Amino acid sequence: MLDFWRFYNRPQRYHARIEVQVKNTGKQTKHCTVVIPLPLSAEYQKITPEFAERKMLCELELKPAQEELISVPFEAYVLPRKVDDAMITNAIRQANEFVIGYLQYGNAIEGLYTAQQAREKRIVDCGGFDSLLQDELQKKGIASNIVAGFWSDGKMHAWLEIAGGIPADPSVEYLRRQGRTKKSGRLGFVGSDRIAISSGGEFLQHPFLSGETAQLHYEKHFYCTRA
Repeated sequence: MLDFWRFYNRPQRYHARIEVQVKNTGKQTKHCTVVIPLPLSAEYQKITPEFAERKMLCELELKPAQEELISVPFEAYVLPRKVDDAMITNAIRQANEFVIGYLQYGNAIEGLYTAQQAREKRIVDCGGFDSLLQDELQKKGIASNIVAGFWSDGKMHAWLEIAGGIPADPSVEYLRRQGRTKKSGRLGFVGSDRIAISSGGEFLQHPFLSGETAQLHYEKHFYCTRA
């Protein structure tokens, strides 16, 4: 049962920013590109300013010991999403229950576990839960997209959008059943306690470097406060 007193059951407005700090720790000038995924606007999420591209490319030339800080501020207005239980077919419920019963939560990584890795390892993070559920749904002819983003506390997260506009968050549903989290998420409901960065296609979530990355130290952060 949903806790209707929690903030994630209401629309939320956030002040957020993505920051990347890069330092050249070597003795030679370095050239690199900082790739920063940008938040998306959707029916459930309004981003201001609205970014035309899915990622920002920042070319840097860093002399020895030089540091650069890149900051991308934005506002996000996020709606909770809940669908009527009648929209969720038995096939979707069965796939969701299989994943929650088969996997355990742990071994977090920055990338995305494949469905095969999730089947073999069985202890995976949110992305592993999502990949396996997506694979189970695909076997039943049901399309879905993995959504990558961040919790409002700045931590990375991923969940699913199933064809027909059905949200799903099998890893959080698993943790809620065990009493290990109070964050939102179950089949048919995700709250406004998250900001989506990408959905489907290329898995874009955290900033990364390309180019001459040897002897470059970088830190990345996602900051978010409720407005």
